[in-house]
Amino acid sequence: MIKIKSLVMLTAVALVGIVGSIVAVNIGRSAPVAVVASKPVVAAPKALDQDPELVVAMQRLGLDYSKLNLRYNDTVVRDGTSGVFIGDAILISKSVPPNKLDRLISHEYIHYIQSTNPDTAKAFYPYLEGLATNDAWLHNRLKNYYNGSVNVCSDTGCDIAAEAQAYACTEMPDYALSPDFVMFCNKWLPQRYSLFN
Repeated sequence: MIKIKSLVMLTAVALVGIVGSIVAVNIGRSAPVAVVASKPVVAAPKALDQDPELVVAMQRLGLDYSKLNLRYNDTVVRDGTSGVFIGDAILISKSVPPNKLDRLISHEYIHYIQSTNPDTAKAFYPYLEGLATNDAWLHNRLKNYYNGSVNVCSDTGCDIAAEAQAYACTEMPDYALSPDFVMFCNKWLPQRYSLFN
């Protein structure tokens, strides 16, 4: 009898490994019974707020927007900027002309990448700080960040290199950038070259 009980317990343990939902096994004078629970309840994922026009732009650019809210929002966009990445959202001003939308979305997408892949993005920060100082075009492009008219400061400090990264990926030609940095830009912005047309 002990061998039969042990065999039933081993069978139950094996079934738990296979099925993953056996709750109890009754070993008594009656026949062994396995009680199988229903599948666990999983909370539905939070619905994303995605403007259809911005979704089309993300698709055109080949960008992964599966975890992003994409909205037009003129109240959050501030300080003379036309777009912003905050938390899990890319927010774009409705006043952005259609011919500048792809570049702006790509710029904000780089900020999203900085938040989801910080080590990869920050590895280029020393290079970008030097580029922002030595490249006249990029230095001029960042002048509003340097003089404080556009605030890139948060509770973690000011991050000019993050802005330099977004501008360099979306507005600078390959010949002005290091090959490694071009590879970074092209990895995250698969349609990057379309931004230069």
